[in-house]
Amino acid sequence: MKIKERISNRIKECVKSGSSFERDTLKTVLGEIQSKEAISGEMSDENCEKVFKKFKQGVEETIKIVDNIRNDSEMYWLKEIAIYDEYITPSMSLLEIVEFLKSQEEAIKGANSDGQATGIAMGACKKEGFTVDGKDVAEAVKTMRSE
Repeated sequence: MKIKERISNRIKECVKSGSSFERDTLKTVLGEIQSKEAISGEMSDENCEKVFKKFKQGVEETIKIVDNIRNDSEMYWLKEIAIYDEYITPSMSLLEIVEFLKSQEEAIKGANSDGQATGIAMGACKKEGFTVDGKDVAEAVKTMRSE
């Protein structure tokens, strides 16, 4: 089932169950997806997932900026992040990336720059269909090249 269908179905379930917080959170994301579709056409699941990641990142940045987080506000934000996480494919951890890239160690260490090495690493991860964060891959490459 496509992400948009999952969101729509979940919104309907939230309406029935009275879960207004989750309903409103998902409606906001769905509205963003629909706005993007109006501009560029049908959104793939991957692009829908990027919208969820953008919203999650916004909440995480807000948490970092706010100095005096009251417990109820923090719980509100953590609930919001949990909703977003339901629609985001988990990415590999830094340690998992380093372990996987050991098979590419020669090419990574032989690259002319960290940027070129990161490109090699990203290509290897994508070829295997792994979901990875580019920053984590760059960090894994730096770690490998410094050894």
